Amino acid sequence: MSDRADYIFLEQVSSTNDYAAELLKSGKAKHLQTIRTNFQSAGKGQKGSSWESERSKNLLASIILLPEQMEADKAFFISMAASLAITDALLPLVPEVKIKWPNDIYFRNRKLGGILIENSIGHGRILSSVAGIGLNINQSRFPDHLPNPISLAQITGKSWPVETIFHSIYDSFRTRVAHLDKNLSGLKKDYTARLLGYQEFLDYSAEGEIFRARLTDVLDTGEINLEQDGGKIRKYGFKEVRLL
Repeated sequence: MSDRADYIFLEQVSSTNDYAAELLKSGKAKHLQTIRTNFQSAGKGQKGSSWESERSKNLLASIILLPEQMEADKAFFISMAASLAITDALLPLVPEVKIKWPNDIYFRNRKLGGILIENSIGHGRILSSVAGIGLNINQSRFPDHLPNPISLAQITGKSWPVETIFHSIYDSFRTRVAHLDKNLSGLKKDYTARLLGYQEFLDYSAEGEIFRARLTDVLDTGEINLEQDGGKIRKYGFKEVRLL
């Protein structure tokens, strides 16, 4: 990282995203400032769910963004950039890593990590954004209620230095974020190509029904188009459809 003053490490915190939010509230936050911890007592996942992690085993971090001119309806591109940054760092280690829409990181059918994006919006623009990253690195045992977790150590058969992997992700994130100003189409193209199930007919569930479809496109808003066997195309938003 270029400026260690912008890198905050805490042995324990309730949530790195909450800590980042407090920095923003105080006016002390900086663009691309990072908070990383060994343990979260109240880790956050998507839609109010929790994120559980064994102490010192995994990557738990948040990166603050202060976009200068980014329209609110382009917010999903931040999620794309974060997803791509993680896979940029992991693909040389695990070639089969994919992004499960909208922003989970998967190895085959197992969840390796996830991203929580929290935006502050005003006057139709993104005032600030916090990208929270949870990535299973060295954990070998997970709570029974988690359906399909896996760690990098379980995949590769060896342990990994968490901080080194984070810095690799951070460096890629800086590069990907630069595209938010000048190359959104390239960002979207890369993101779509790494999606689990892109242009493959797989089983999905929506509104209590199971159907076979393929993901054909991702809209700028983050919604996806699914084409069913008969050729019918339907748009789905977050939490409206699930890949089985």
